Amino acid sequence: MRSTLARGALAGLVATAPMTAVLELAFRRRELPEYPPATISREVAPGAYARSGGALAAGVHVAIGAGSGMLFALAGGLRRHPLPVSLLGGCAQALVTWAAGYLVVAPAVGALPQPHRDRRDRQRAIALAHLVFGVALGVLARPVAGPAGAASPGPRRGGR
Repeated sequence: MRSTLARGALAGLVATAPMTAVLELAFRRRELPEYPPATISREVAPGAYARSGGALAAGVHVAIGAGSGMLFALAGGLRRHPLPVSLLGGCAQALVTWAAGYLVVAPAVGALPQPHRDRRDRQRAIALAHLVFGVALGVLARPVAGPAGAASPGPRRGGR
């Protein structure tokens, strides 16, 4: 169980990198006035955010990515699935993460409006970033091939 959670956390952590690249591109294109985790972190913990110089936002974002990967692992996302199933599973997990963050948390703390009341360009960028996270999570969470291209064995069953 611990190795499953660790693999999920690592997949989520790494999947946060391409997502962050999408957010950075959107910021440079002025679709995002600010990095969304910074907006939320500043609203929730203004003093800690100011003292951290923005590191708090990055840390929270990476932790959410790792946590999302762990939930994906618990839901069976690390099992051997055909690639399309892994990608759909990763995107479903990303949708759950987006919904928790942008339908519930961000509006509840006053950081961002509900998505249907927000700027379309910002919501497009945030949605795209989450889809990129989901695709990356689906790919990264797949079991790794063993020596000579052989698939790595799944969990042992039946006491063997």
